Amino acid sequence: MNSLLLSSGKAARELGVTADAIRLCEAGAIQSETTAGGQWRIPTEEIERLKEEDLPPVPKPMPGQSGRTTPKEPRTVAPGITPPATGPAVLLAEPSAETVADADDVVRLESEVRALGLKRQREEARLV
Repeated sequence: MNSLLLSSGKAARELGVTADAIRLCEAGAIQSETTAGGQWRIPTEEIERLKEEDLPPVPKPMPGQSGRTTPKEPRTVAPGITPPATGPAVLLAEPSAETVADADDVVRLESEVRALGLKRQREEARLV
């Protein structure tokens, strides 16, 4: 029989702890599954075990680090390569100077397009 899986927030409420405590899933101290979107799902049996045995202590962050992990960066991979389902963003190599310059051009052009759109909106507002 398959177990009912709870989200990390529901598991935290069920255990009476903060969501940060559920980050022990990341270290493997709490048995969990990970969805394709990188969200933890904790089986109800694990919740019951943790209620009986108590949660392991949450490690304190190293000096200079916050207690929270940073949001995951978008994954960057080469064409035709599927990124892993979980884990940090993947760069196969440092971006070339040409790639960086092209990215800068894209940002500049997007800004110009926004500016032209705002200018058009102002002109249309004057006509009304």
